Amino acid sequence: MWQLRATRAGHRAGAIDSTTVEEAVRHPVWMLVLAIGCGAASLAHADDAPPVDEVVARARQRAPALLALHARAAAAQEEVGAAGVLPDPMLEFVYQDVNFPSYTVGEEEMSMIGVELRQTLPFFGKRGARRAAAQAQAILRTSESAEMERLIVLEVRRLYAQLYAVDRATESLDAAAELLAMLEAAVTARYGTGQAELVDALKTQLARSRLRERRDDLGASRAALAAALNRYLDERSPIGRVASLPEPEPLRAGWDTLALRTAPRVLARAAAVTAAAERAQAARKERPPDLYVGAGYSYRGDFDHLATFRIGMDLPFWRGRRTQPLIRAAEHELEMARSEQGDAEAMTHAVVTRLAAAWSRSQAQLDLYREAIVPQAGTVLDAARNSYVAGRGDFPAVIEGFEVWLESRLQLANREAERFTTWAEIDALLTPSHTEGQQ
Repeated sequence: MWQLRATRAGHRAGAIDSTTVEEAVRHPVWMLVLAIGCGAASLAHADDAPPVDEVVARARQRAPALLALHARAAAAQEEVGAAGVLPDPMLEFVYQDVNFPSYTVGEEEMSMIGVELRQTLPFFGKRGARRAAAQAQAILRTSESAEMERLIVLEVRRLYAQLYAVDRATESLDAAAELLAMLEAAVTARYGTGQAELVDALKTQLARSRLRERRDDLGASRAALAAALNRYLDERSPIGRVASLPEPEPLRAGWDTLALRTAPRVLARAAAVTAAAERAQAARKERPPDLYVGAGYSYRGDFDHLATFRIGMDLPFWRGRRTQPLIRAAEHELEMARSEQGDAEAMTHAVVTRLAAAWSRSQAQLDLYREAIVPQAGTVLDAARNSYVAGRGDFPAVIEGFEVWLESRLQLANREAERFTTWAEIDALLTPSHTEGQQ
C-alpha cells in the first residue's frame, strides 16, 4: 500500500516511476480496492448512521403524522365514554298564583310554589347503539393509526436502504477513482515511452470526469433521501453513512396467505365497514320517540302539600324528515366502506403476488451478483489490464472492463437495497404494529 501512495504522490509531482506503477497495476483489482479502502474505512465509523431498528424506533416515537393519528385515536376513545350517557335532567321552579299579582299562596288552594325534576329517557336501544357506534369509530381510528405506523416503518426502511445503496455506490466511485488514477499513471508512463497512444490518456481523463459527474449526482440524491428520512424522525441534522443493512429474516411459511388477513389496509377497511354498520344501526334506532319522566313538589301554605309525577313522550311529527335522510346517508357510507374493503383485499392480493415474485427474484439476483457477476467483472478487468500492460491488448478493452467492474459493484449495492426493501414490504403486511399490540 505504501508503494501505491508513493506512486500517486510522484505522479502529482510530475515524476513517474513506470516500473513501480506497472507493478501496482498488475495486482488483482480486489487487492487494489482493498488497499485503497482501508484508510477510508477506518475513519468512517464515527459518522456511521444508527442501525435501522434504532432509526425505526425513533420514527415511531417522533413522526408528526403518526403522532397526529395517535392523538385522533385517543380522542375517539375518549368519546366512547360520552356516548350513550343520559341527557342532563332539567330542574323547574313553579310559582302559581290564583290572584296574581297578589300573593295568595296559603290563602288560595290552587296557589303554590313548587320544584320539579324532569329526565329524558332515550327509547330502548338508543344508548347502546350510540355506544357501539362510538366504540367502532374508536377502533377504526386505532386501525388507521396502526396502518400509518406500518407505512412509516416501511418508508423509513426503504429510505435507509436507498441511503445504503447511495453510500456504497459513493464508496465504489471513490475506489474506482483511485483505481482509474493508477491506470492513468500507467498509461501516462507508457505514453512517455512511446508504448501508448494519446487517446488512451484522454479516455482515462474522460472516465475520471464521468466519475466526478456521478459522484455529484449521488451527493444530490443522498441529500434528498436524508431530508425525506428526517421528516419521519423530526430532525434536521444529517444522517451519517449507512454502513450495512441487516440480513432479512427468513419468511414464515404461508406468509402470502397470512398477509391477506393481516395487511394494514385490509384491517383498517374492515374496521371502517364495522364502524359504518354501527352508525347505520344507530341512525335507525333514532326513529322511535324519546320518553321523559318527572317528579315535583309544591308548597301551598296551610293547605296540604302537593306531589306531582309525570311521564310523557316526544311527538315525532318531524322526526321522520330528520332521521330518514340520516339513515340513507349511513347506508350509503356502509356501501362505500364495503366497496373500499373489497378494493383493499384485491389490492393486497396483487401486492402479495408482486412481492412473492420480487422476493424470489431479489434473492436469486443477489446471489448471482455476489457469486458470479462481481467476481467475473473483476476477472475481466484483471485480464484486460494485464494484457494491456503486457503489450498484447488495447486500452479500450481496459476501459470497458473497468466500466463493467464498476457497474457490477453499483448494481450489487442496489440489489442488496432492493432485497431489504422487498423484505420490509412483506414484513409490513405481517408484523402487528406497536399500536395494535396495545389494544
